[in-house]
Amino acid sequence: MITDKAQYLKNWHKKRMAADPIEYKLDIMVRGAKNRARVKKLKFNLDVPYVRTIAKTYCPYFPEIALMYKTDKRKGWNLSSPSLDRIIPGSGYVKGNVEIISMKANLIKSSAASRDLYRVADRLYEFERDSEVLSILPSESLDEYKQRVGYYNPTNLVGYSYTRFLRFVNNKILRGLK
Repeated sequence: MITDKAQYLKNWHKKRMAADPIEYKLDIMVRGAKNRARVKKLKFNLDVPYVRTIAKTYCPYFPEIALMYKTDKRKGWNLSSPSLDRIIPGSGYVKGNVEIISMKANLIKSSAASRDLYRVADRLYEFERDSEVLSILPSESLDEYKQRVGYYNPTNLVGYSYTRFLRFVNNKILRGLK
């Protein structure tokens, strides 16, 4: 018999995680959303069976990112972690107004207005058009392109904070300008 409550809860969470990691992750996401809705005084009517129906294997914004519902021994999140996103933030966590996307997409959406995102995309497009650094050349394969531009993906950015991630991307772009 375990008398220490913290140890008991730790073991309980481990057992739930081992039994069904996806169900466990979805339950944690729903509980977190319920708490955020209470704090922000937003509407909430989600449950785990509904969230399971909208769960996806890949991020809708970045189809190359497979959402990682199972966690390894690392705690916390990474850029490919699933995140419950409100499509229209003011409408709250209600059925039909949420989707599961990658943490990378959620961080981008939450840190900028759509006008800002268009400005960044326009600037990147101008940069790609003016220099062939980030454009794939007709004669090269995708692997050659990734090697030439120092391609990165969410799995090799695990453990980066959002600020460090932005600095990393910025440095990649600046290196291309030189």
